[in-house]
Formats: sequence, C-alpha cells, structure tokens
Amino acid sequence: MAILNFFTLKRTTIILLGFLLIIIGSWGIDLVVVQNMAMNDVMPRYVGCQGFFRGDSPYSQKVDAEIDAFVRIGEKWGFSYPPHLCFVLLPIWLLPYEASVSLWMLLNLLFFLAFPVLYGLVVLRWRLLPLQLLALTFSIVLGFRYTMMTITLGQFTGFVLLCMVGAIWGLRNQRVWLTAFCLAGMTIRPDGGLIALGLCGIAFLIGQRRVIPIWVGLMAIIWLGTHVFIGNWELQFVNHLRDYADINRKTSWLPLDLGPAGAIVLTVGFLGWTAWIFIRIWKLLPDEPQEFVLWASAMIILPILVLFPQTNPYTLVYALPVFMLLAYVLRRSVFQASVWLLIASSWVFFLMGWWRVDQIFYPVVLALGVAWWLYTKQRRGRNLSVSPASVLSKTLDEKALSG
Repeated sequence: MAILNFFTLKRTTIILLGFLLIIIGSWGIDLVVVQNMAMNDVMPRYVGCQGFFRGDSPYSQKVDAEIDAFVRIGEKWGFSYPPHLCFVLLPIWLLPYEASVSLWMLLNLLFFLAFPVLYGLVVLRWRLLPLQLLALTFSIVLGFRYTMMTITLGQFTGFVLLCMVGAIWGLRNQRVWLTAFCLAGMTIRPDGGLIALGLCGIAFLIGQRRVIPIWVGLMAIIWLGTHVFIGNWELQFVNHLRDYADINRKTSWLPLDLGPAGAIVLTVGFLGWTAWIFIRIWKLLPDEPQEFVLWASAMIILPILVLFPQTNPYTLVYALPVFMLLAYVLRRSVFQASVWLLIASSWVFFLMGWWRVDQIFYPVVLALGVAWWLYTKQRRGRNLSVSPASVLSKTLDEKALSG
C-alpha cells in the first residue's frame, strides 16, 4: 500500500509540474506575441466581437478603423469571419484583451497536448503505452510545425479541430446532440464549415440523419441571433472576404501555383481520386459505420485542404486525425516510422523555404497512404477495420456461419 501511495503521489506531482510548465510556457508565448498585435489572430476577432455586442457591424468602416488602430503598423486588417463566432466563443470576448489572448493560447496548448489522448485513446481506442503517448505528444506539438504556428499565432484552427474530433467521436458512438453541437462549432471558420457539411453527409450515409436537422436548427438559431444584434450582414461578409483576399498576398487558390493547366489537372484529378477512394471505402465497410466514419472523414478533410483557398499552412493541423489513423493501422509495421518522418518533415519545408508546397504535398501524400492501405487490405482479402471489437465480431460471425 505504501508503494502504491508513493507512485500515486509521484504521478500527481508530475501532473502538477506539467501544468506549471504549461502555464509558464503560455505566459512566455504571451510575452512574445502580445507585444506585436499584428502577429496575433485573436485581435481582429476580439475587436470585431466587441463592436458586435455594441450593435455595430464588425464589417463596418468604424470597426475596421478600430482594428487598424489596434495594429499600429500600417497594415490593413478586418473582421473577415462569420459573426456567430462571437456567440460560440463568448467567454473569450468578455475578458480584457491581454487575458483573452493568454487564455486562448493556453487552451490551444492544452488541447494539442491532449490530442493524442482524445483521438488515440478515445476515438481510435488505441492502447498507448506511456512512452508511446509521450513520443506521440512530442511529435504532434513540436515535431509538426503547424501546431506551434496555431498556438503562437492564437489561431482558431485548433478549436475547429477539437470540434471535429468531438463530431467524429459522436458519429462513431451515435451521440446525435453532441455531434450537432460540434458541427456548429466547426463553422466559426469557412473551411471548418465545409468539413462540417462533409461530416453531415457521412451522418446521412450511416443512418444518423437526425444530426442534420438538429445542426440546421442550431445554425438557424445562431443566424437569427446575429441579425438581432447587427441586422443583415451577409453581403458585407462576402465583400470583406474578397477584400481580405485582395490585400493578403498569401490568400490564393493553391492549385494556381501550378499554372492554369496544372490547376485543372490537380483539381479534377485530386477531387476525382479522393471521391473514388471514398466510394471504395463505403463499399468495403457498408456494415461497419464506426470504421467508415474514420476513413471517410479523412477523404472529406484532405480535398478541402487542397481545393479551398488558404492563408497559411497552419490549416494542415486538420490533417492530424489522418496522421493518427495511419499511425494506428501501421502500429505493428515498420512503415509506421514513415508517418513520424512525414510529420517531422514539416520543418524541412520551412528551412528550405518551400513556401506553399507543403500545403499540397501533405494532403496528396496522406491520400496516397489511405489508398495504399485500401489496396493492401483488398489484396489480402481483409477488412479496413481499425477496431479490435469489430474484428472479433466479424470472426465470430464467420465461425457461426461455418458451424
């Protein structure tokens, strides 16, 4: 008993020290980033939502001027986001600015530290050993450059990813209301809204159709709430998106980097290829909706990363569930090392200055990984299941039929 108490105390001490380091690290990030408002993506949302709750449209010239004055470096900013994020993340906007930034960065850091547990242990039911969990956490937080970009820039892609994980878990476990709320949370960014629509399609295919009207109802309530505060805003939002794309040189359609002909080939080819993989997965897993959700969601995420205009590569954190899925199915293979090398290669793109190449490279390579896994399983006559329970169930069914 004394030994057990010692180890319990030791574990508690380690956890408390870990939280202390997280807080200190967050404070250090805060000192670096808050001093330069132009490096902080919380700022335009914070100022815009302050105007929103005063009754001013966050797309108005008045709020634009407040944001520009906040930046103080002559750079043009604006509130180019759906206004309902002011409702979804209300507690953040109620705090003083410096406190909201610090809290948001801390929450981002905590989420990415917890991501291997949330997706690995909870969603995939991967029985990770402590050292495996530590290595996986280190790889995702520090090895994958885009995670640190999300944290230090105060980005909102981490929140979309959190909601995505919740939605995928909800679909696998038939939690209709949780899934609907998570899908609503994903819509605070346009790319997250597209992924949410794709997950609604998956819900329809696996028979969880109640998710769709509940989600639509939630979005309708939020939409009406925004009209109560600022009236009609849709046209202003579209204009702000266009202006932002014109001002921000980094915002463009990725396939155009390959020229007009290359853009057509990449768009049609990648979209058609991922659609074909999606259909093949559906045909292979018609009676295993839990497993279908995992593989099909990957084929929703990857095309959006390539075909939807992006401002920065931090949106590649959306691909982390696909990395985790491939790492899990390859856990007894030497090929699992290729997943970790792929994650670490994010720093190579940065050091070599290969701007925007990574934003096409990772989705294409991950889609190749899913296609390769699909091909090898078909060739061996085995299913795509990643769940030990579903494998056992299929084995028992086959024995019952043979008996």
